[in-house]
Amino acid sequence: MQESQKDSQVRLIEEIGKMQDVDGYVNAVNPSVFAAKANALDSPNYYQAMNRPDTELFVKTMEEEMAALYDLHAWEVIDQADVPYTAEGAWHTIIESTWAFKVKRFPDDSVKRYNVRLCVRGDQQIEDMDYFETYAPVVSWSTVQAVMTLAANLGLKSRQVDFVNAFVQATLPENEEVYMFLPHGWEQPGKVLKLIKSFYGLAQAPLHWFNKLPDGLIKVICIFYVDNCSMFTHDVNDVDAIIEKIIEENFSLLVESDAAGFLEINMEGQDDGAIELKQSALIQRIIDTLGF
Repeated sequence: MQESQKDSQVRLIEEIGKMQDVDGYVNAVNPSVFAAKANALDSPNYYQAMNRPDTELFVKTMEEEMAALYDLHAWEVIDQADVPYTAEGAWHTIIESTWAFKVKRFPDDSVKRYNVRLCVRGDQQIEDMDYFETYAPVVSWSTVQAVMTLAANLGLKSRQVDFVNAFVQATLPENEEVYMFLPHGWEQPGKVLKLIKSFYGLAQAPLHWFNKLPDGLIKVICIFYVDNCSMFTHDVNDVDAIIEKIIEENFSLLVESDAAGFLEINMEGQDDGAIELKQSALIQRIIDTLGF
């Protein structure tokens, strides 16, 4: 009998639990390990992604990611021997690259799309050499709730937008030289990348992305969480006009009808105008991980 997706997920979680936790204690008390188990199927590492039934979907998305980065002129390929010394006489750090894999889901747990990002090992950066300022604002959950309350009370319309390769749409300033090894599957002997764009993983990437955000967004209420954006306004035509202007400014977007699936949260409007927030799929994954 063919194994169902849910049974496969539970079995995978059980196997990872055996590998990560011999005595059964760490997983019971460590929230990081618990989170890793709960999302094991949807957030594999490179080895896992390349050795599972849906590998071809990840590989296809990797190829699309590389093509998009080429189109953005995200780097310059140079000889490793040409990496310069800093003003202090030290050799510039060449940072490792890494692939980040994610299966994005709708609130009902069905697959939304496969997502792959080429990232920089930002933990290998050196402060005051590879980066300087890093601060960028991040939306809090209380802000999300406040905006949803406003939307319900004022009868606002919404659109959800995912910015494709959001961070990479920002350009690194001239005083931030970053060099990176080529990723798995695209290696070139003796070659490295001099980054032109701000990559995911860089300590300063959120700041550069925030500074890059289109000015037109001030005309509507926006919730930004990294590259996920929900826009709210009385007239949905205002949002559509802003989206059209953003696309004209060469931003790559995935546009959805409304904010119903923002951060995998199911938002359901009620007859009295209220908005009900649900995360049924996440709760089910937690239940499966606990073994109930």
